Amino acid sequence: MRPLNSKFLFSVITVTKSDYSRLKKTLKSFRYIHNKDLFELLIIDASEKYKNIANSFGIEMVQIKSNDSGIYEAMNIGVRNASGEWLIFLNSGDEFSSMNIFSELKHSIELKSNNETAVFYSSSLLKKNNVIKNLDCKNIKSIHCDMPFSHQSCFIKKQLLIDYPYNTKLIFTSDHEFLLKVYRLGLKFTKLNSPISIIEANGVADSNKSNVWRERLTFCNKFKCKPYIYYYLFKEFFKKLMGLR
Repeated sequence: MRPLNSKFLFSVITVTKSDYSRLKKTLKSFRYIHNKDLFELLIIDASEKYKNIANSFGIEMVQIKSNDSGIYEAMNIGVRNASGEWLIFLNSGDEFSSMNIFSELKHSIELKSNNETAVFYSSSLLKKNNVIKNLDCKNIKSIHCDMPFSHQSCFIKKQLLIDYPYNTKLIFTSDHEFLLKVYRLGLKFTKLNSPISIIEANGVADSNKSNVWRERLTFCNKFKCKPYIYYYLFKEFFKKLMGLR
């Protein structure tokens, strides 16, 4: 673990695997983010070339070299090395939706009504073929069977991710399992009014839907919420049957 010389309110963690062009897009977007003193940027990868790219955009970053065995192990490495109190994971190619995202979130954190919040979340902006559309959050109760929001659009208290690290036995859905666990513990989720991130379509989970649902069924059984899954799948099937999707 690297020595920590400073403390940030936020840590932005990006796990990548030699994805030069898309990471460059993400790093470039950080040039326009305000309040750079509020956050640190951590890149988790085995390559050494990203630091020079970040410096060319005037961005300070910490690179953690990792020959990990999977995305969630790399995310856990990022958590252990982060110095921020609140963590967010951005994929390569993703961006924040507002230049003031960190000052806006700092204001939300300081509100007395949000003292007990464990997760701040919001909608996302989905970018596909240069067209951007709003990707609304689902009802938070849908967390029993599906992700109600994108993992790129939630800030999580670091201590929770230390106490309950991502399950590295799962390939596609460990972020969902973690959030469901936190929700079932009765911890507070607070929805923000503005979108947090601009995300790219066709992620890994999007192209592996059958495997995603297979994994979800395993951990939903553990949390005794399988009925939610079956109800959700039946509802989605009915919508498709009726041509509502």
